[in-house]
Amino acid sequence: MSFLKKIFGGISSGASTFDNDEPNIKFGRYSDAFKNEAQVNKWRSADNLFKEKKYIESYNDFFHYLRDDVCNNVIHSIDGDVINFEILQGSKKVLGKASAEKVEAEVKVVKCNKLGVAFMRKLMEKNYSLRYGRFALYGDTVYMKFTTTTLDGSPEKLYYALKEIAIQSDKQDDLLVEEFSAIEPIDTGHINQLSNEELNTKITWLRKYIDEAIDFIEKNPQNKDEGDKAYLLLSLIFKLDYLITPEGKVMDLLEKAQSNYYNKKDNKNLQEKIADMITAFKEIRTYSDEQLKNELYDTTATFGLGSPTGHNVIADMIENIGKNIKNAIDANKNFEARSIEEYIVSYGLFFYGMLKPTRRHYEFIMKLLNYDYYKALGFKRNYIDNGSPNKSEISRKIDAINNDFKAEYPNIKIDASRLKYGSLEKFVYSYLKAIQKLPYIEA
Repeated sequence: MSFLKKIFGGISSGASTFDNDEPNIKFGRYSDAFKNEAQVNKWRSADNLFKEKKYIESYNDFFHYLRDDVCNNVIHSIDGDVINFEILQGSKKVLGKASAEKVEAEVKVVKCNKLGVAFMRKLMEKNYSLRYGRFALYGDTVYMKFTTTTLDGSPEKLYYALKEIAIQSDKQDDLLVEEFSAIEPIDTGHINQLSNEELNTKITWLRKYIDEAIDFIEKNPQNKDEGDKAYLLLSLIFKLDYLITPEGKVMDLLEKAQSNYYNKKDNKNLQEKIADMITAFKEIRTYSDEQLKNELYDTTATFGLGSPTGHNVIADMIENIGKNIKNAIDANKNFEARSIEEYIVSYGLFFYGMLKPTRRHYEFIMKLLNYDYYKALGFKRNYIDNGSPNKSEISRKIDAINNDFKAEYPNIKIDASRLKYGSLEKFVYSYLKAIQKLPYIEA
């Protein structure tokens, strides 16, 4: 695999993930894993120009590489021999300038009404974990800053440095405001507030999903397999991240819950890890409407969390975990079967920068498995009839996904007529097996 493809993904089109007659509601986190052809060419040009010491021209192409025209996430302009730039990442905005001598970037993180020892210690501890950036205090404002000489500021280094300060500042601002009473948000005027209807629906379903999972586990626990409980709770973590997409403390609790589960060095057994996840969900369940509304908003991003992932990884996961789906279906454990299916899909959407055809199929599976939630948000397509998959509507959608990518991936298509339409669980299982066999050519 080439360096470019390994680090930044391959070439892929940016087809829309929603239909024109459906609500334009975002799901999941932004992914920059796979760029379109024009962006990849800009990266190559930036790299070559930097080697030729044409720094301003190199940086100009670099910011074109970062820019996503769909969401207008990066703005830059050339003023003489200086490039001024602005990069959006969630609730934060990175501002900076690049010249033939140096590159500087900074983000306003939070405002401090009063400095405390615990707060300052927190920032110092964070600085030790950063590779490129640093927290800094100017007056009453906490910044994240990055500076490098141009000679040492290759496009590769610039990408990782800007990604670090953008993602960390976006994450830490909400957490610092939540933890310290003297801290206030700052420079968040560019975020978009959700409608009251969308907010209320998301809050209602966040609680509903948590209640359903905990009730299933805590009622008649002797009849529940520990592995089934783990799949259910992990799928709930990734499902809430994809469907609700919370920020701040809720996002942090979800991330810590899944990270602690996969931590093999803490010597906790499966029962203890399950108990820890339940505790995290019960804490989220206590949050008021107002607390939750503060952590639900629409943002624009430039950097994604997932790294580019070859299809072989996706196929292996379906092969290895798919056996558990079949066992659950054969035992008439449909709720458990759906949880495992949802785990495979939501885990992939959380961690992996998938090739876009696969991502689109995964997004559609999440819609099918959470059909009532999408209906509550205003989606009208009749994909499910009386709990069963609607063959005609689903086939139409799968064919549309095939057509969106046929120019770039002429052999990557799923024959919807060959899927099994009996029950939702059996259909999704057959859909996943079809995705597993998609004939991508691994570079």
